[in-house]
Amino acid sequence: MEKSLDQMLNPEQYYRDVTERYGINLRASGRSVSMRIDDGLSFGQLGLTKGPEALRDAIMRIAPPGRFSSEMDLAATIAHEPNHVRGFIKALPFAEVTEEAACASQYAFEQWFKGLR
Repeated sequence: MEKSLDQMLNPEQYYRDVTERYGINLRASGRSVSMRIDDGLSFGQLGLTKGPEALRDAIMRIAPPGRFSSEMDLAATIAHEPNHVRGFIKALPFAEVTEEAACASQYAFEQWFKGLR
C-alpha cells in the first residue's frame, strides 16, 4: 500500500488503514481493541500488551511507523497483539496459551500475505 500524505502525517490512520486492508480482527470478548502508538517501546520491540491496560481498556501498544521494515511487519504485529488482549481478558496464562495463540495468528497472517495460504 502506498502511503498518502495524510497517512504519513497521521500514523494512527495508517495503522487503521492497514488493519482494514488485511481484515485483521480487533475484537476481544465483544470489545474493540484499541491501538496506541508507543515511542517508549525498546529497540526491536514492535508491540506490547500490558495486562492491566488490556483488561480495563482493551489496549495494545504498537511501535511507531519508522520501526517497521515493511507493511507486512506492521500488519503481522497488529495481527499478533490482539491475541494478548484476548488472553488477558479471559485470564489465560500468558506463557502457556496467550503467546502461542498470538504467534500462531501472526504466522497464519504471514503465510496468507505471502500467498502460501
